[in-house]
Amino acid sequence: MYVYLIEKTIEFDMWLKKLRDKTARAKILFRLQRVELENCRNQLILLLIGGDKSTQEKDIEKARKIWDNYQKK
Repeated sequence: MYVYLIEKTIEFDMWLKKLRDKTARAKILFRLQRVELENCRNQLILLLIGGDKSTQEKDIEKARKIWDNYQKK
């Protein structure tokens, strides 16, 4: 059986914990759980950060910095 491995950054976990919309948080967690259970090739999914449309440009810049730091490790 093949599975997805989901790895979350600290930044993603902090964003998710601060998310005020409990319904949105539940949907995100449910979808991540479904992805982990999918039958597919072994894949690593790295969740860098979360956000919404109002902060998208800043979030993308943060994600790039997190990605650069992640690659250096």
